[in-house]
Amino acid sequence: MYRETIEHPWAIPDEIKQHLDLNSGNDRGRIYRITPAGGLPAGQHQRANFSGMDLAGLVKTLEHANGWHRETAARLIYERQDKAVTSLMLKLLVETQSPLAKFHALWLLEAYHAAGEPQVLAAIQDKDEHVRELGIRLSEGLPVEVRVGKALRQQLAACAEDPAPRVRMQLAFTVGSYFKPEMLAGQGREVSRTLLATATRLLAEDQDDWIYSALVSGPPALARELFENVRAFTPNGIPESRIAELVQVIAARQDPEDLEWLMENLSKGAGSSTQRLRALDKGLRQRGSSLAKQDAAGVFKPVFDLAAKEAANAGAESSRRHEAVTLLEMAPYAQARPALAALLQKDQPADLQQSAVQSLVRFNEPLWRRCCWRSGRRFSLRLVQRHWKDCFRAPSAFWHCIRIWAVHSQY
Repeated sequence: MYRETIEHPWAIPDEIKQHLDLNSGNDRGRIYRITPAGGLPAGQHQRANFSGMDLAGLVKTLEHANGWHRETAARLIYERQDKAVTSLMLKLLVETQSPLAKFHALWLLEAYHAAGEPQVLAAIQDKDEHVRELGIRLSEGLPVEVRVGKALRQQLAACAEDPAPRVRMQLAFTVGSYFKPEMLAGQGREVSRTLLATATRLLAEDQDDWIYSALVSGPPALARELFENVRAFTPNGIPESRIAELVQVIAARQDPEDLEWLMENLSKGAGSSTQRLRALDKGLRQRGSSLAKQDAAGVFKPVFDLAAKEAANAGAESSRRHEAVTLLEMAPYAQARPALAALLQKDQPADLQQSAVQSLVRFNEPLWRRCCWRSGRRFSLRLVQRHWKDCFRAPSAFWHCIRIWAVHSQY
């Protein structure tokens, strides 16, 4: 139906209706079908008699150009649950040139539990990227003894160089399945190590963030193995942001053994970068904890002591002092307070004062109010005004800032 105005007249206010011609378009017809200039592909417009079609006819219809015909044939094949159809679909996979027919046949073979290693390997090497993607996905359902085989392992590793992003993304998901407990025993462990190198290469070289997300969504064992492996690749250019997100994923899962291992690694040398520690703290906070609460043994105390000295060092670069203040946000309050309070003195740069106030507000501790009160006449009123929004996040601090403002207003 073609009408300029499709709303019912009762739904249109009178003051609008008086400006409309509600009959406009009633001289035009209904569009039933749009076809290409050269006509429809051969056979696409022909009706199919599915009610009288045998299994061979249904399998042949999987190559039909019309999507409704293919999907109906696939549904009927599945509903009949006749095992005799598997040989017909295996033959179709070998003979057909249609990627869509292969796609339907592979899913149906999977439903009939008849998709074996030869079919999966052939799919992974297919010319069509959608078929390759499906082949990788179906490999997850193969028996363990097949999955640990050399042929499948080599094909999966080669997919890391596939030009199609969808294929590499499915590989990233599938790699995770090799790090489940049943695959980490016996020969499966060797295969997992091989694919770990593939996953690390994807992490280091693939610029697609979705593929990276697929990797870190895997089992906890994969996240830990990846972090352990990427440290060797860091000089070659793995973005620090990706390593930090990996840290956050491990921390958010809060497995006691993994967490202890992660904190020990991050407390040493280059592992204790600010970005990684912030990711650790963020991951812990997702589960209601924090770095300060989790570090009862004081593993990061030397790191925070060094940050306190750096923040107080007037001769250090401003960026390094700001980074040190950021680190102190994650320290226990008793350890961070003296260094942050010292930055509220009048002789400190305004931007450092601002960073110190932001860090103190994050603690939401009653004692920081006393700290600000003692320093209230020494840091700028503009700084107090600037951080009202931060103080709203810590309501007990908000009214204290009002009192500081009141003191300033008298001078």
